[in-house]
Amino acid sequence: MSLDAATAGFLAQLEAAGRVPLHESTPEAARERGAGLAALLGEGPEMTSTSDLQVAVDGAAIPIRVHRPSPAPRGVIVYLHGGGWVLGDLAGSDTMARQLAARTDCTVVLVDYRLAPEHAYPVPVEDSWAALRWVDENRAELAAPGAPLLVMGDSAGGNLAAVVCHLARDHGGPPIAAQILIYPSTDGTMA
Repeated sequence: MSLDAATAGFLAQLEAAGRVPLHESTPEAARERGAGLAALLGEGPEMTSTSDLQVAVDGAAIPIRVHRPSPAPRGVIVYLHGGGWVLGDLAGSDTMARQLAARTDCTVVLVDYRLAPEHAYPVPVEDSWAALRWVDENRAELAAPGAPLLVMGDSAGGNLAAVVCHLARDHGGPPIAAQILIYPSTDGTMA
């Protein structure tokens, strides 16, 4: 597959600067590089409220960030970030989550599931499942009683979104109104 001119130019600039390719970086170095890119996106729209909370998971706790765009949001979106299960965090997804909340008038809950290699499978699945159940239990405070619950994710987060929707189906809930997968990793062929 050929790259468009802007992407090819950006990659050439990175190579000329002597940067180690991402796939040759340590997880720590790759995460640091990602944090620098997040700052380029700006802050995103103002929200009615933003809260950083913790969700309990098997003797641990994971951070979540709740963006409420209006006093009476239409629904709740649980968003699982991408990053190959190794990269990604609340800060890196914050601008996109604010834009999503503003454009849909849905509360967006970003889930900061624990990352590999420090936390191998099934930890990210367990974290995502715990966050989805927490959102369902608190849905009336996040939007309105009975508001639709949507699950969304990109790349590795798309994989986790698909998995937690299967778990919801297999465990009798919570009821998922929509599953939105953005270039999800859902099979081994990567087709």
